[in-house]
Amino acid sequence: MSFFQQFHPKGTQITKVSETIKVTRTLVPASKVAKPSPPPARDPRYLGTPTATVTTTTTHTTRKRKLQTSSRAGANSSANSGGSGSYYSADIRSSSSTPIKKQKSRTALAKRTPEPEKLLSSSEDESDNDSDLSDLRRKSRASRSLESDVTIYSGEKRNMVNPDSFTDRALHIVDARTIANNSMGGYKLYFPQDETLPSDVSVHHTGSPLTEKYSLVSPDDLDEFRPIEDISATVETVAKTLMTKEQARPILDEENGILRRLNRFKNMRQQREYMRVLKEYNVLVRDMRKNGTMKHNIENLEILPSQLVDYILTQCYQRVVSKEAKLVKEDEKAFTDNVYGELLSPLLRHMFQKAGLRPSSVFVDLGSGVGNAVLHAALEFGCESWGVEMMNRAAKVAETQVKEFRSRTRLWGINTGSVTLKHASFFDCPEIDEAMKRADVLLVNNFAFQAKTNDRLVLKFLDLKDGTKIISLKPFVEAGRVINDRNCEDPLNNFRSETIEAYGGGNVSWTDSHLKWYLTTVDREPVRRYWSQFGR
Repeated sequence: MSFFQQFHPKGTQITKVSETIKVTRTLVPASKVAKPSPPPARDPRYLGTPTATVTTTTTHTTRKRKLQTSSRAGANSSANSGGSGSYYSADIRSSSSTPIKKQKSRTALAKRTPEPEKLLSSSEDESDNDSDLSDLRRKSRASRSLESDVTIYSGEKRNMVNPDSFTDRALHIVDARTIANNSMGGYKLYFPQDETLPSDVSVHHTGSPLTEKYSLVSPDDLDEFRPIEDISATVETVAKTLMTKEQARPILDEENGILRRLNRFKNMRQQREYMRVLKEYNVLVRDMRKNGTMKHNIENLEILPSQLVDYILTQCYQRVVSKEAKLVKEDEKAFTDNVYGELLSPLLRHMFQKAGLRPSSVFVDLGSGVGNAVLHAALEFGCESWGVEMMNRAAKVAETQVKEFRSRTRLWGINTGSVTLKHASFFDCPEIDEAMKRADVLLVNNFAFQAKTNDRLVLKFLDLKDGTKIISLKPFVEAGRVINDRNCEDPLNNFRSETIEAYGGGNVSWTDSHLKWYLTTVDREPVRRYWSQFGR
């Protein structure tokens, strides 16, 4: 049994990126190119070389809502972090309508910690604190209908171990204690006061001797960050994603495992016993790190489990972005493209899989907001990731989140792709222009963009290489497009598009309804074929 198989149960769906992800819906064949009459003179604005190009649009038929995935691998269940996303940003800032009104739900989801799954039903000695299951977990279930949680990079070996981890080098992170403690308003001590016991605890991590400090407090508003639940979520994530079944048994045993006892003594509010069990976990993880077992486990990972990806991104978001979310929202301008909205992790994962993102890819996010999508691509797929954002506060928060991301992935021992963020307009950033020429996958959250902004983007896309995938929430190319003598000079002919349905909630921050998104491919071959009929 391989290391991968030890914590990915039989039946886990595995999708190969090299095969452009399993197709789950029927494709309607591309419209046949109409037999043209002799074309008019060609407009030189869109034709840089004699081999200019065009493309028709492919559309998908819709599919029935898939209520649940055929297989749920425990190690790959989404802990559904505060998702990745992007802000709507462009140089031309105007939008006729913006249905983004449910932002509060996204902010609430981001602040809450994914709670560990209950291994057994509650008993009398365990209060039903865990019955307050977060909306985040329910949204995670609904959004699993998108695609498989597992991505294999066929033919590409990715180095999973962070070269700066497993050393004694200094490391700076935003401690959980700094964002939730007893001296802050809205928090109170969780356990009954005992002067002989400290109000803070330390949690060991897998890739660094640095421990993270937590205050044993609870928020008045359960939508705020909950440190004690975050400890349980860390313990569960480590056991389910970075240990073999045998190694994880002392933690996950349903009768007397560390996680079981942690939750029991938390619910019984017995602090002394809670701290004793947490110490057991710390000793176990510390020993596995020191003797090289944890590093060996990470080296042998074929993919990063989505539960681990989502949880690391959640930790970064909670510690940096959540407290700044209101200030970022203040940068919004009514009736402009400057509207705050995020694509959440399940939808981003689906998009990246369908676009064929892999470790050797170059990813660019136009309007990257606080950097969620850029960090997601770099972490889960290990690719070179670029983002550009012009909103001042969003760009500043993104820089801080990237610093935390680099430190926290080192804390976990996980290697990532390179991350570069720019504070500029994507219409006026030379570094992004150069990155776009190499891009394999490009994301533009154009849900609230005005038509003229999208038109300018189309002209910018003419510099992309053949085969580049463009992910968007509004189409750039109409369905059923046919090249003829009337539109043969149109730059849209260089692209073909497919429409994809994302069912269930938990996909975007502004609605719980299913939505459509669009995958556009740069394909100049149809244009070449069209003009070759006239000897050009």
